[in-house]
Amino acid sequence: MWNNFAIKLEYKSKWSGKTIFVIGKFDSSSKICHFCGYRNSELTLKYREWKCPDRKTKHDSGINSVINIKKLSIIDQNLIGI
Repeated sequence: MWNNFAIKLEYKSKWSGKTIFVIGKFDSSSKICHFCGYRNSELTLKYREWKCPDRKTKHDSGINSVINIKKLSIIDQNLIGI
């Protein structure tokens, strides 16, 4: 079922000129500071914001996650030569 959805999503994205960003199932995108790479291993889903102790940067978990997903997917696509 998930595979069918992924195939349709890929088709529709190509048809409309869009890009799909894919990362690994266990990549912790919201727990990593997108500036310095600090990993906040204590972060749980109940927290929507957190502050990086290294850079003192305040992160919204959703926005931070999106930035990290984009970075991780670009790195992965470059590694496999897409």
